[in-house]
Amino acid sequence: MHPQELTPLGPFTCLREHVDQTIHCYLRLIESSQWGVDDPASSCLIYRSLLDVYPCIVGVDATDSDIFCLRHQNDKGDHILVNEELDIMSIIDWNGQKLFRNHSHLPFLLCYCHSHLTKAITS
Repeated sequence: MHPQELTPLGPFTCLREHVDQTIHCYLRLIESSQWGVDDPASSCLIYRSLLDVYPCIVGVDATDSDIFCLRHQNDKGDHILVNEELDIMSIIDWNGQKLFRNHSHLPFLLCYCHSHLTKAITS
């Protein structure tokens, strides 16, 4: 199978657009065997379920806030450098950065699924 051509993610006009495209990106990677999971069928089912469920979790007014946070697809806290007042001073690997409206549990939910999917399937 040939590598799947992925379009760059963003910029997005709302949280829902961002989450939709991110989940669809994960699904394309799984379906094209580019994502190293041992059980692609279960992985697809998990992300398909998340795609159906997250609008109920987020709600319609989730994108009304002016508060945002900066996220990275491999967010481990080691590439965004901040000072004592938490002002961003430098960003390493800017290519993967994303802005999120402040809806704190959704980015965590996506990152949790993304980070722990392989471990859950293989154990």
